[in-house]
Amino acid sequence: MTEGGCGCALNRIEQLVRHAYWEAGADGVVVGVSGGVDSAVAAAVCVRALGPESVLALSLPCAVSASADLEDAAELCRRLGCEHRVVPIEPVVAAYRSLPDFVDSPYLLGNLMARTRMVVLYYHANRDHRLVCGTSNRT
Repeated sequence: MTEGGCGCALNRIEQLVRHAYWEAGADGVVVGVSGGVDSAVAAAVCVRALGPESVLALSLPCAVSASADLEDAAELCRRLGCEHRVVPIEPVVAAYRSLPDFVDSPYLLGNLMARTRMVVLYYHANRDHRLVCGTSNRT
């Protein structure tokens, strides 16, 4: 893809973000920032499309999260100029572990953590009349 093609694609994506935002009458967007590439791109696109004042970035670490990832997420948000909050999900994960017959497998726990993160993002979005900007895995 040429540089011009990439710019056109980025402009179209920004327009889609703005359209969804305006159509919903939202007060902003919430995006989960993990310190990885996918969430960094999503946060940057939202800031470009809506301005940093309209973007709330949430980092949702758990006990196995790398501190370097949290530092990267904080630095990204500082550079983008958007608000960044850290909301640990470990208390919720601990509550899952107390369920009767809980099976502590990496697959099941990873699935619970991903779902918990989405619940927290949607909670903040619904509370503050914002939209959630989802990120996918680049694979």
